[in-house]
Amino acid sequence: MKAYRGDFIAQMELGNTWSLEEALSGDYDGVYIADGHGALWDISTDPHIGKLLYRCLIDETPVAMVGHGVAALATLYKLRQQDMQGLRVTCFTDTEEALLKRHHEVPFSLKEQLTGFGADVNQAIIPFSPHMEVDGIFITGQNPASSAMTARALTGRLELAHAN
Repeated sequence: MKAYRGDFIAQMELGNTWSLEEALSGDYDGVYIADGHGALWDISTDPHIGKLLYRCLIDETPVAMVGHGVAALATLYKLRQQDMQGLRVTCFTDTEEALLKRHHEVPFSLKEQLTGFGADVNQAIIPFSPHMEVDGIFITGQNPASSAMTARALTGRLELAHAN
């Protein structure tokens, strides 16, 4: 924090970031939604995320999501239920929540919600193992151990798009 306070350029860059209301997928080559329990409360209900994901579908902009960040798909479901039918995804598992002793604190089971939306949720056999699913523009990673492989898959898509 001390370094940040002394870095005027960093303060200007972070102080001038766009809000989701200002962002359109056309402004990005790709979107990455990180893991974190907070996503179950805020990202899963933010209509701007839903609009961004819908715009990504239209523009064929790749979207990578990891762990709880996959909850962003709930906002897309509210706009386009048919896009969730049979969508192959992965997410932080109920077993992983239980092993962290957080299962009583989360507002819902992400796997149950996604399955209820019609998604095909696949998971690694061993908890906390890296696992990734790719379906269309969506790249989903199961947990923090999947972050690197998910990011590599996204950057691979971006490199391919820029090569063409």
